[in-house]
Amino acid sequence: QVGRAAENAMRVSENKYRHLFEALSDAAFVIDVISGRIIDTNARAETLLGRPRTSILGTNQSRLFGPVNDHPGFELLRAVANGDHPGGCDLEVVRQGAPPVPVHASATWINLYGRRFLLALLRDASERSRMEESSGLFLRAMEQCPLSVVLTDAGGRIIYVNQRFITRTGYSFAEAVGKNHGILQSAETPPRTGEQLWQAITSGRAWRGEFENRKKNGEIFREAVLIYPLLNHAGRITHFFVLEETPAGSRRDSDQPSHFQAPPQNSPTGNSPPIMYRGWFEG
Repeated sequence: QVGRAAENAMRVSENKYRHLFEALSDAAFVIDVISGRIIDTNARAETLLGRPRTSILGTNQSRLFGPVNDHPGFELLRAVANGDHPGGCDLEVVRQGAPPVPVHASATWINLYGRRFLLALLRDASERSRMEESSGLFLRAMEQCPLSVVLTDAGGRIIYVNQRFITRTGYSFAEAVGKNHGILQSAETPPRTGEQLWQAITSGRAWRGEFENRKKNGEIFREAVLIYPLLNHAGRITHFFVLEETPAGSRRDSDQPSHFQAPPQNSPTGNSPPIMYRGWFEG
């Protein structure tokens, strides 16, 4: 009886806090910890659950919050409110006639009319899950790529290599990461090739060509290389992406068709040998 009176009193005073609830960017649920029923919610919750507010109110939380690893969702929310999970927790909410929706939840205790209720704020994590899935797919693609893949920072320092690179060069991941891409350079690579490469990629263009590279054991091997810069939103170069493969034929540099483009007159590198060019090739 007391619980029902508290619910009625809260609904009567709805206008006092409705503007706050509706201003929230997260789906909000006020839960009676004794009965487990939802006694208030907002428009974001309607969107999240795909149900009108009238059908959510009075529903037991167990019908909305799915278990996680055999732990009831409501128990996880209580643990968050008690400070056991400062960063919140991940749950799934049940939608009628649709797959569950992954959410990230935060929770706190609130006092209303002399009673304690649980306020849960849920944020749709579907987009985050899709991004994590895409990131995992991209990483698998890089690891299974038949070409050597290298990612460097703007100074040519390696931050990622794939398995093909490791197999081909003899350098382990730990040995390559943090080193300059120049660890593969051999004396067979003409200086002019490096100048053309640097002028192209530092002016925002891709470069294609061939190198006589050197494996960890000192063996010289020929590679066809594609290098292109990665830009941030401001148009500044942040990284370089490198693909390397065995060329179709074993041609000398003087015999191969030219893949180089002359740098524009306003190239940021100008005509003088850039300092970072030396950094790219030095080990």
